[in-house]
Amino acid sequence: MTSRIIVKNIPTNIDEKKLKEIFSKQGVVTDVKICFKGQKHRRFCFIGYKNSQDAQNALIYFNNTYLQMNKLSVQFAKTLDDPDLPKTWSKYTNVYYIQNFQNYIKFRNKQIIKMKNKNNQSKIKIQKNKIMINKKNLTHLKFLRNKNFKNIQIQ
Repeated sequence: MTSRIIVKNIPTNIDEKKLKEIFSKQGVVTDVKICFKGQKHRRFCFIGYKNSQDAQNALIYFNNTYLQMNKLSVQFAKTLDDPDLPKTWSKYTNVYYIQNFQNYIKFRNKQIIKMKNKNNQSKIKIQKNKIMINKKNLTHLKFLRNKNFKNIQIQ
């Protein structure tokens, strides 16, 4: 279990000192990091506690509470080596994750097979939850990108 939590939906006018003061009610806070993108406040922060028990207490105490009219969402922060996290260079990977792929494939299966027959140069393989597309011809992604899939894998 981790000793860091992520607090989402924090007010934009609050500073690290005030957050440390508020979250110290549930244990010893080691650090507070408010996240910005350039000058823009991203409305979440990371808070580190001395031990994981303090972090657990803070999560239970502060989750779904209000701070200056904002409902806080508190979760354990994921570590950098967590396999569930997207890769830092995800735009360079070959896997596209698409929601509701199985539902979509029921309706579009015929169109994909037509495209496969029309252009033999790019191979489209349909598996249980994947569409495999040859990397040489990515024109098929135009109609796939805007749809709800679970994942597409490019070879």
